[in-house]
Amino acid sequence: MATSRVKKATSGLSRNVNVYVSMFNLVRKFYSTRMKDNESLESYHLRFESIVKTIRLNKGSFGKFQCLIEHETQSGTATDELEAEDIVEASFPSVAFILNADQRRYSGLITDLANRCLTRSDDYPEIYRRLMTF
Repeated sequence: MATSRVKKATSGLSRNVNVYVSMFNLVRKFYSTRMKDNESLESYHLRFESIVKTIRLNKGSFGKFQCLIEHETQSGTATDELEAEDIVEASFPSVAFILNADQRRYSGLITDLANRCLTRSDDYPEIYRRLMTF
């Protein structure tokens, strides 16, 4: 319990700041994290994952977007709402990671993924897993 409080104090939420302000700042950091010029994929991944973990440590979630939950259940990817939330929880940060990558270096990949979605071949989360194996 004490370790959890130390992690929270050093990674995002603070008792000295309004909890809404703290969570807003964490979420803003998530959306504004971009891959830097000449940054390695590994370095960007570490920074990005650190923010995702901090949000989750502070009981934030990416799996509560109702439109995405409905998409997962209606498309047949998930059999129930709980499974859909788990899929969204994993997939949403994956998409954000790809879209916030260096647009010069990864524009071909980003364009290809967008085009594949038009043909109903949604590869965003799978591409993220593949990128992390390099």
